[in-house]
Amino acid sequence: LQALTVAWDTRSPEKGGQRWFDLYPEETIDYGNPLNWKGPNQNWNYMCADCHSTYPRKNYALTENSYRTTWSDIDVSCEACHGPGSAHIEWASTVQKGSNEGRASGRSDRKGLRVHFPDPEKDTWEIDPNTGNASLKVDRKSTGLMDTCAKCHSRRTPIREGYEPGQPLLDYYRPVVLEEGLYHSDGQIQDEVYVYGSFLQSKMYAAGVTCSNCHDSHSLMLKASGNSLCSNCHLSAKYDSQEHHFHPNESAGSQCVNCHMPAQTYMQIDRRRDHSFRIPRPGLSDKIGSPNACNTCHDDETIEWAEQWSKTWYPFDRASEPGFEDVIYRGRRMEPGADAMLSALASDSLQPGIIRSTALSLLADYRSAFTIQAAKKGVLDTDPLVRLSALGSLGQAQPAVRIQFAFPLLRDSIRAVRVEAARILAPISMEGASPEEANDLSQAIEEYISTELTNADRPEAHLNLGLLYIGRGEIDQAKASFLQALKVDPGSIPARINLADIYRIRNQDRRGEAVLREALILSPESGEAHHALGLNLIRQQRHIEALEFLGKAASLSPEEPRFSYVYAVALNSTGDPQAALAVLEQVHERHPRDIDILVALATIHRDVGSPELARKYAARLVAVAPQNQMARQLFDELSKK
Repeated sequence: LQALTVAWDTRSPEKGGQRWFDLYPEETIDYGNPLNWKGPNQNWNYMCADCHSTYPRKNYALTENSYRTTWSDIDVSCEACHGPGSAHIEWASTVQKGSNEGRASGRSDRKGLRVHFPDPEKDTWEIDPNTGNASLKVDRKSTGLMDTCAKCHSRRTPIREGYEPGQPLLDYYRPVVLEEGLYHSDGQIQDEVYVYGSFLQSKMYAAGVTCSNCHDSHSLMLKASGNSLCSNCHLSAKYDSQEHHFHPNESAGSQCVNCHMPAQTYMQIDRRRDHSFRIPRPGLSDKIGSPNACNTCHDDETIEWAEQWSKTWYPFDRASEPGFEDVIYRGRRMEPGADAMLSALASDSLQPGIIRSTALSLLADYRSAFTIQAAKKGVLDTDPLVRLSALGSLGQAQPAVRIQFAFPLLRDSIRAVRVEAARILAPISMEGASPEEANDLSQAIEEYISTELTNADRPEAHLNLGLLYIGRGEIDQAKASFLQALKVDPGSIPARINLADIYRIRNQDRRGEAVLREALILSPESGEAHHALGLNLIRQQRHIEALEFLGKAASLSPEEPRFSYVYAVALNSTGDPQAALAVLEQVHERHPRDIDILVALATIHRDVGSPELARKYAARLVAVAPQNQMARQLFDELSKK
C-alpha cells in the first residue's frame, strides 16, 4: 500500500480544516523523487503500519519483493498498549456477574490486562514552597510506560518485529540521538522527530514525570488546560505570575508552553511542541544558530534585544558557563579541542543519557585518545542508549581496543547493544579466540543479520549487510546484498556505489564505471556518485577526465572534506599545485580540524617552496592532533628548514 501526497485536514472548519491539501505544495514530486507516492518512502507497510495499526506483521517476501501484511486493527487499539485482551474480557465478565473471583485472584487492580501501567493519579507529588517545584515521593523504577509510548512517539529504526507493550524499547528499535539535521545543537527539535528524544533531555523526565502525568492516554486530551496543567507540579503563585513571565496575564507570553515548549509545524498544519522544557536562552541563537522562544514570538525584534531583556529579568538565574549545546555545536564542526570537550560531556553522569550518547556518537569521527577514554566508561553505563553509542564510537579503533570493549557486550541484555557489538567486531579475525568466544561472536553476527532482515524491504538493510560481508572478506555475499538492495529500490545510489566498489576489488573497473554512470543518470546531483566515478577513472589512468568528476563532487558536497581533499591531491598530481592549494584553503575554512587537509596544505606548500606557510599549517596540525606522531614528525621536519 502506498500513501498519496495529499491528506485530509481533520481540524474543524473554524481552524481551516475539513479539506484536502497537498503535502508538498511548493515541490514537483516527479517519478524518481524520493517523495513520489510510488517510492519506498511512501510505503505504508514499512513507514506507517507499525504506529498506525495494532499487531502489524509486514510479512515481506524478499524473493518476490512483495507484502502479505496482516494486522488486528487499523487503529491504535487497547491491545497496542496493554497486550492481548482476552484475559481482560474474562475479568470483566466476572465483575459483571458480581463474582469476587477476579478480586480474590489478585487481578482486580490489573483488570486482567497483561500489561498494566501504574495509575498516575496515585503518584504522590509534593511541591517544595521554596523552589516552587514538585518531587515524586515514591521513586518509579519501571520504564515500561515510557518505552511503550516511545515505540511510536520517537524517531527510530525497527530492529525486530512483534513489539510487546512494556518491553525494553531497544530490544525492538534503535532510537536516534541528537543528530545534525534532526535536532539543533542545543537539542531543540528540528526535523520531524516526534517527542521521545526531546523529553529524554528534560528535567521532567529525570524527576520521574511520564507521558500519562500530562496526557490522558485514552481520550488523547491534556489533563488540564493552559497553565493549570503546569501548576500541578509548579507552584502557581511563583510561576504563573507577572513576576516570573513578565507578560500581561492571559497573554500568549504568559503561557508556560510558549516559552518552555516552543512549537514546530510539520506537514503544514501539525504543530508539535518541543518536550525538552528548556529555559529560553536567546544568546544561543547568535552562538550556535538555534531558534529561541523569545524571537519566535517577537519576530520583529533582534536577538540582541531578546538577550538584553532576558538578562534584565533573570540576572541571577542564567548559567554563566556554556552548556552541552556549545560542546555539541563544536563537535559537529570538529573544532580544535572539541574531542576533549565531547569526552568530558560523555562522561558527565549528571547529563541526560541521550546527551551523553550524542557526544559519543560525535566522537566516532575523531581519531583521538579521547574517544577511547569516553568509550571505556560508556560501555559500562547503565543506560543502554549510552552503551550503544559508546560501541558505535569505536568504529575506527584498533582491533585490540574493539575486542577489549565490545566483546563483553555480545552478551548484553539489550538486543540493540548486542548487535552493535557484533557489527563492530565482525571484521576482526578471531584467530586465537576460544571456542566459547568464537561462538558468542558467531551468534551475535547471526542476530545482527536477523536484525537487518527485519527491514529487508528497505535498501539500507541490504547495504548494511553488504558492508558486513566486505568486512569479513565475503565478497560474493556482499555483491549479492548490493544487488538485492537495487532490486528493492533501483534508485539506491549508495547500493550502486558499493556495487562498483565490488568491481574495484575484482579489478573490473570498467564494469564499475558503467554502474556509476547509471547512478549519475538517476541522481545527477549526487556528490558521492561523482566522487566514486572520479576515483574509478583515476584507477583507469584517465586522470584529466577524472578531474571533472572529482571537482564536481567537491562543489556538490562542500560538507564532505574528503571530496575536496581528493580533488586537491589529484590537481597536485597532475601538475597544478596552486589550484590544489586554492581548493585546500577553501575547505580548510569550513573544516579547520581536518587532519588530511592540514597535512596536504603543509606538504604542498613545502614542495612549492613556501616554508613559512608549510610551518604554519604543520603547527595547526600539531595543535589539532597533539598525540599524532606523524603530525609531530612533519612539524619537526619543517621547523629545521
